[in-house]
Amino acid sequence: MAFKHGYVGILSKMKYFLNTAMKQSTYAGNLKFQGSNDGTTYNDLYTAPADVHSGWNYVAWADAKD
Repeated sequence: MAFKHGYVGILSKMKYFLNTAMKQSTYAGNLKFQGSNDGTTYNDLYTAPADVHSGWNYVAWADAKD
């Protein structure tokens, strides 16, 4: 996802789906969501934990404001 130049995007919650055919241990510690301010340098925003599971997985950052 990209935002229009000069605008700010805020990510406070996300969800991702792993179907039952996917081996969860493959994703634990390896699946990463990254963000960038310049499209060149990326920072890890989230790494799937050891308890990642099939179905919907939800993430909400503690300092997120609704």
